[in-house]
Amino acid sequence: MKDKNIIKVGVVFLALSALVIRSEIVSAEELLETTSILEKLSHDNFEYQMEGRSDPFQPLFSSKPQPQVPVVDEIIDVEKPKTGLRSMEPGQLSLVATLISDSNRLAMVQDVTGVGYVLNQGIKVGLRGVVTMISKDQVLIKEISKTRSGKEIIKMITMRLKKEGDK
Repeated sequence: MKDKNIIKVGVVFLALSALVIRSEIVSAEELLETTSILEKLSHDNFEYQMEGRSDPFQPLFSSKPQPQVPVVDEIIDVEKPKTGLRSMEPGQLSLVATLISDSNRLAMVQDVTGVGYVLNQGIKVGLRGVVTMISKDQVLIKEISKTRSGKEIIKMITMRLKKEGDK
Protein backbone atom coordinates (compact mmCIF):
# COMPACT_ATOMS: atom_id res chain seq x y z
CA MET A 1 0.00 0.00 0.00
CA LYS A 2 2.90 2.32 0.80
CA ASP A 3 4.27 1.87 -2.74
CA LYS A 4 0.93 2.85 -4.29
CA ASN A 5 0.86 6.05 -2.21
CA ILE A 6 4.37 6.90 -3.34
CA ILE A 7 3.33 6.38 -6.96
CA LYS A 8 0.26 8.62 -6.45
CA VAL A 9 2.39 11.40 -5.00
CA GLY A 10 4.82 10.99 -7.89
CA VAL A 11 2.01 11.29 -10.46
CA VAL A 12 0.67 14.45 -8.80
CA PHE A 13 4.18 15.91 -8.69
CA LEU A 14 4.78 15.17 -12.39
CA ALA A 15 1.49 16.77 -13.40
CA LEU A 16 2.20 19.89 -11.37
CA SER A 17 5.73 20.04 -12.79
CA ALA A 18 4.34 19.90 -16.32
CA LEU A 19 2.10 22.86 -15.59
CA VAL A 20 5.01 24.86 -14.23
CA ILE A 21 7.27 23.95 -17.15
CA ARG A 22 4.74 25.36 -19.60
CA SER A 23 5.79 28.73 -18.16
CA GLU A 24 2.24 29.83 -17.75
CA ILE A 25 0.67 31.32 -14.73
CA VAL A 26 -1.54 28.63 -13.33
CA SER A 27 -4.77 29.68 -11.70
CA ALA A 28 -5.91 28.10 -8.48
CA GLU A 29 -8.93 26.64 -10.30
CA GLU A 30 -6.73 24.95 -12.91
CA LEU A 31 -4.48 23.60 -10.18
CA LEU A 32 -7.46 22.19 -8.23
CA GLU A 33 -8.94 20.72 -11.42
CA THR A 34 -5.69 18.98 -12.33
CA THR A 35 -5.26 17.72 -8.80
CA SER A 36 -8.82 16.33 -8.67
CA ILE A 37 -8.38 14.55 -12.02
CA LEU A 38 -5.14 13.02 -10.78
CA GLU A 39 -6.76 11.94 -7.53
CA LYS A 40 -9.53 10.19 -9.45
CA LEU A 41 -6.94 8.43 -11.58
CA SER A 42 -4.90 7.46 -8.54
CA HIS A 43 -7.91 5.88 -6.82
CA ASP A 44 -8.30 3.41 -9.70
CA ASN A 45 -6.49 0.15 -9.20
CA PHE A 46 -3.76 0.48 -11.79
CA GLU A 47 -1.24 -2.31 -12.22
CA TYR A 48 1.72 -2.19 -14.59
CA GLN A 49 1.81 -5.17 -16.94
CA MET A 50 5.41 -6.29 -17.57
CA GLU A 51 4.59 -8.73 -20.38
CA GLY A 52 6.52 -7.79 -23.50
CA ARG A 53 7.85 -4.57 -21.92
CA SER A 54 11.17 -3.62 -20.47
CA ASP A 55 11.58 -2.83 -16.81
CA PRO A 56 11.06 0.95 -16.49
CA PHE A 57 13.38 1.11 -13.49
CA GLN A 58 16.37 -0.41 -15.31
CA PRO A 59 18.81 1.97 -17.05
CA LEU A 60 18.65 2.05 -20.84
CA PHE A 61 22.43 1.81 -21.09
CA SER A 62 24.68 0.01 -18.66
CA SER A 63 28.39 -0.56 -18.43
CA LYS A 64 28.12 -4.31 -17.89
CA PRO A 65 27.21 -6.44 -20.92
CA GLN A 66 23.76 -8.01 -20.94
CA PRO A 67 23.63 -11.80 -21.27
CA GLN A 68 22.84 -12.70 -24.86
CA VAL A 69 20.20 -15.23 -25.76
CA PRO A 70 21.79 -17.97 -27.87
CA VAL A 71 20.65 -18.08 -31.49
CA VAL A 72 19.17 -21.49 -32.31
CA ASP A 73 20.59 -21.63 -35.86
CA GLU A 74 24.07 -20.50 -34.82
CA ILE A 75 26.83 -22.92 -35.79
CA ILE A 76 28.70 -24.21 -32.75
CA ASP A 77 32.38 -25.03 -32.90
CA VAL A 78 33.84 -27.92 -30.99
CA GLU A 79 37.33 -26.94 -29.90
CA LYS A 80 39.88 -29.36 -31.30
CA PRO A 81 43.64 -28.98 -31.64
CA LYS A 82 44.41 -27.09 -34.84
CA THR A 83 47.61 -28.37 -36.37
CA GLY A 84 48.66 -29.07 -39.94
CA LEU A 85 45.72 -29.20 -42.33
CA ARG A 86 43.24 -28.76 -39.46
CA SER A 87 44.53 -25.20 -39.04
CA MET A 88 43.82 -24.38 -42.71
CA GLU A 89 40.38 -23.78 -44.17
CA PRO A 90 39.85 -25.10 -47.72
CA GLY A 91 39.61 -21.54 -49.07
CA GLN A 92 43.19 -20.91 -47.93
CA LEU A 93 44.53 -23.77 -50.03
CA SER A 94 44.97 -24.13 -53.77
CA LEU A 95 45.03 -27.41 -55.67
CA VAL A 96 48.40 -27.91 -57.41
CA ALA A 97 48.37 -31.54 -58.64
CA THR A 98 46.48 -34.81 -58.53
CA LEU A 99 47.86 -38.36 -58.76
CA ILE A 100 45.50 -41.17 -59.59
CA SER A 101 46.56 -44.81 -59.69
CA ASP A 102 44.68 -48.09 -59.51
CA SER A 103 45.11 -48.35 -55.75
CA ASN A 104 45.34 -44.76 -54.55
CA ARG A 105 44.18 -41.22 -55.25
CA LEU A 106 46.28 -38.33 -53.97
CA ALA A 107 46.13 -34.56 -54.36
CA MET A 108 48.72 -31.92 -53.60
CA VAL A 109 47.65 -28.54 -52.26
CA GLN A 110 49.61 -25.55 -51.09
CA ASP A 111 48.85 -22.63 -48.80
CA VAL A 112 49.50 -18.96 -49.58
CA THR A 113 53.08 -19.20 -48.29
CA GLY A 114 53.89 -22.04 -50.70
CA VAL A 115 53.96 -24.88 -48.15
CA GLY A 116 52.64 -28.09 -49.71
CA TYR A 117 50.36 -30.75 -48.24
CA VAL A 118 49.30 -34.14 -49.58
CA LEU A 119 45.60 -35.05 -49.42
CA ASN A 120 43.96 -38.44 -49.70
CA GLN A 121 40.33 -39.46 -49.29
CA GLY A 122 39.12 -39.24 -45.70
CA ILE A 123 41.73 -36.72 -44.50
CA LYS A 124 40.37 -33.82 -42.44
CA VAL A 125 40.84 -30.26 -43.65
CA GLY A 126 39.95 -27.19 -41.57
CA LEU A 127 37.58 -27.32 -38.60
CA ARG A 128 34.83 -29.38 -40.19
CA GLY A 129 35.97 -30.57 -43.63
CA VAL A 130 36.71 -34.08 -44.89
CA VAL A 131 38.07 -34.92 -48.35
CA THR A 132 35.38 -37.08 -49.97
CA MET A 133 36.55 -37.39 -53.59
CA ILE A 134 39.69 -36.82 -55.65
CA SER A 135 39.37 -36.79 -59.44
CA LYS A 136 41.85 -35.86 -62.17
CA ASP A 137 41.06 -32.12 -62.01
CA GLN A 138 39.28 -31.47 -58.70
CA VAL A 139 39.00 -32.33 -55.00
CA LEU A 140 35.65 -32.42 -53.23
CA ILE A 141 35.53 -31.51 -49.53
CA LYS A 142 32.44 -32.03 -47.40
CA GLU A 143 31.94 -29.72 -44.38
CA ILE A 144 29.41 -30.76 -41.76
CA SER A 145 28.40 -28.09 -39.23
CA LYS A 146 26.02 -28.49 -36.31
CA THR A 147 23.75 -25.76 -34.95
CA ARG A 148 22.67 -25.30 -31.34
CA SER A 149 19.38 -26.98 -32.16
CA GLY A 150 21.22 -30.09 -33.38
CA LYS A 151 20.52 -29.49 -37.07
CA GLU A 152 23.33 -30.51 -39.45
CA ILE A 153 24.37 -28.16 -42.25
CA ILE A 154 26.31 -29.81 -45.06
CA LYS A 155 28.42 -27.68 -47.40
CA MET A 156 30.31 -29.09 -50.37
CA ILE A 157 33.52 -27.31 -51.40
CA THR A 158 35.17 -27.99 -54.74
CA MET A 159 38.86 -27.24 -55.26
CA ARG A 160 39.65 -27.15 -58.99
CA LEU A 161 43.04 -27.73 -60.59
CA LYS A 162 44.15 -24.62 -62.45
CA LYS A 163 45.43 -25.26 -65.91
CA GLU A 164 48.29 -23.39 -67.49
CA GLY A 165 47.22 -19.84 -68.29
CA ASP A 166 44.27 -19.84 -65.80
CA LYS A 167 44.26 -17.25 -63.06
